[in-house]
Amino acid sequence: MTTQELEARFWSKVDFDPHDIQRCWLWKDSTQRGYGNFHFYNTTGTRCIARAHRQAYIFYWGEIDLYFSSRIEIDHLCHDPLRCQSGDNCPHRRCCNPHHMQLSTTKNNSSAERMVYWQYRKTHCPSGHPYDHVNTQFRTNGHRVCGTCNRLRAARNRSVK
Repeated sequence: MTTQELEARFWSKVDFDPHDIQRCWLWKDSTQRGYGNFHFYNTTGTRCIARAHRQAYIFYWGEIDLYFSSRIEIDHLCHDPLRCQSGDNCPHRRCCNPHHMQLSTTKNNSSAERMVYWQYRKTHCPSGHPYDHVNTQFRTNGHRVCGTCNRLRAARNRSVK
């Protein structure tokens, strides 16, 4: 398969409009942990899997320098942690719009400002208890803990002994 055929096959799996670079171009094929997976055979016939957003970046902007490739990640600029919950259901993980991407270090891409803020927007713990000034406890690392769940867990542990 030629490079042009491979690229055409790739873009056929993306919901994109080359005239609209503002919106996310979402991957329509298989995903893993929310990220698109592009399956293809390389020139030697070996089956390969690449992250769709990384492949989109390479097709559009060109190869990533091999010296940097192991230490560089593709950062989705369209992901705004103030408005979007991170995690496997984040739609920005499926974005293949090369105008929404930049090369970034792992440290910058997974910084606290980008990843943790959405946790603080949660108003209730997974069990449904409110995170308010009475019920919320803080660990030394700054993470919130539900006081009600913490007390119930401690009571269960005491009754087991």
